[in-house]
Amino acid sequence: MLKPPEAKQHAPSASIEALANLRSGPGVLVFTTSMQLLYVSRFARELCRRINQSRPGKPARGVLPMEITRLGDQILKMLNVWAAPKDWEEIKLTSITGSAENPVLLTGVAIPDTNGIKNARILVLLEEIGCRKRETAEQIKKVYRLTTRETAVVLCLLQGKTNKEIAGDLGIQEQTVKEHIKNLLKKFKTTSRVGVLVKLFQQASDDGM
Repeated sequence: MLKPPEAKQHAPSASIEALANLRSGPGVLVFTTSMQLLYVSRFARELCRRINQSRPGKPARGVLPMEITRLGDQILKMLNVWAAPKDWEEIKLTSITGSAENPVLLTGVAIPDTNGIKNARILVLLEEIGCRKRETAEQIKKVYRLTTRETAVVLCLLQGKTNKEIAGDLGIQEQTVKEHIKNLLKKFKTTSRVGVLVKLFQQASDDGM
């Protein structure tokens, strides 16, 4: 259910609340490793409603979209396989949901806890894509000093596309896509594709992209 429990001992950190309350930031959901919902931002609640409305039939009120539940379950399985809490920081999954006209990017990450898996948290970010695409592209290109091709690759990453899919969309070789992504990681000063997405979310929150 979308209504989180009222137990104060599970309240999210101040940094998560600050991120969630940013008007232009992503929607935020926080779960325990038993998929108990601890926190849901207003924007996340709204995006969940839109996702459910894009499905055939009458959506059940207050129910999480199945894609979010599935993403959380996948992260939980990875947590159970990766025993060391330090490795949980590498657990990041993305997927696309919503309608063709209003797609939503889901990004799920594991928040480790040194006291074990029961105290870990699962964070799911929901970000609208496809809207204000041209303005967003120009802003990304300017801020990170990207080439036109690099900007196109970034927009594909925002849609959760694989290297093969990006190559097909842009009409280039998959190896060329890998080279572009390698250059993007340097420009965004990160080591992963998800790191690029996080930087973009932060930039969107700061600049109202």
